[in-house]
Amino acid sequence: MLILDNACTSSSLLKMIYFALEVSKYVFIIIPIGLIIMLSIDLLKNVMATDQEEVTKNNKTAIRRVMMAVVIFLIPTIARTAFNLLDYNSIMEDITTCVANANVEIIKEYEDAEEEIRSIKEEERLLELANKNKLTDPETGKKIVPGKNNSNNNDDNDDSRDNEIVTNANAQAYLDALEKMSDKVKKAYKTGNKWEWNWTTPHSFTYHQKHKRKTTCIGMVAIGLIEIGVLKSGQYIQPPKYGFGPRNGADSRVKKYLKLTKIKYKSSLKSLIKQKKIKPGDIIIYRGHENVYAGNGKFYDGGSQQTSGKCHGCKFKTFGPVSKDNRSDVYAIYSFKE
Repeated sequence: MLILDNACTSSSLLKMIYFALEVSKYVFIIIPIGLIIMLSIDLLKNVMATDQEEVTKNNKTAIRRVMMAVVIFLIPTIARTAFNLLDYNSIMEDITTCVANANVEIIKEYEDAEEEIRSIKEEERLLELANKNKLTDPETGKKIVPGKNNSNNNDDNDDSRDNEIVTNANAQAYLDALEKMSDKVKKAYKTGNKWEWNWTTPHSFTYHQKHKRKTTCIGMVAIGLIEIGVLKSGQYIQPPKYGFGPRNGADSRVKKYLKLTKIKYKSSLKSLIKQKKIKPGDIIIYRGHENVYAGNGKFYDGGSQQTSGKCHGCKFKTFGPVSKDNRSDVYAIYSFKE
């Protein structure tokens, strides 16, 4: 991944870009006004001048000022042209993304995500320390074991991938992200702050947790991909029913990280899994639906079947892993590239 690709998701850098953009707005207002004032002064000097040499000097000064202003206004165009001549399209795409991300809402989203990452790292550090020192949970009195759920609620522990080995690091990261998402959705359902089955443009999971607790099958697949950096905020993949393919500029990123395999119509899930054409971490595209294969015949799924009813606005009980019917409308599979 390019340096700019990572930098464009750094809240610190985005704040600097935001500040620069705000300053540039005023600069591009002040420069023309200042130029008009200074040219007016030069004109007034010419009117009052009695010597031709002084008039010529004032004219040269005015021309220099106009040229400087023109150069300042042309800097963005000159830079863009230079990148195009050098065929640095990917760099231009990342610069455009940085500028697009430099707004208050997205900066806040990345700040929240960074805070969550810091919390996770701190939790991992404490668990490691607990294991070394044989610490106990102050609430339960039990020993804290790193990598395990130390709470009394074991209902949410559903690892359906024990018997299938995931060899692709990106696929593993994707499954881990979906597992964490599903775990939080299940807990949210129990506590009352439930997720709703309804369409909204996908962003990071942290953003949805705080602002819009709703999604669909398309959104769940996209949120997981956004979490691991495959897609950017607002991007997703549509099934054929709505016009198959990546949306909102996701084409290049999907091609970079994922391999598309079109499936012969009427191919069933069961046969594809048996033939090992579907692997854990694969995104399964149906005619009007999509989900992610978790392994052992189970899937992470953001469809209405995982809610408390089959309707818009119904509440999610889980994202999975859940068993699915042997559907025969598999259209395509997206697999992570090796």
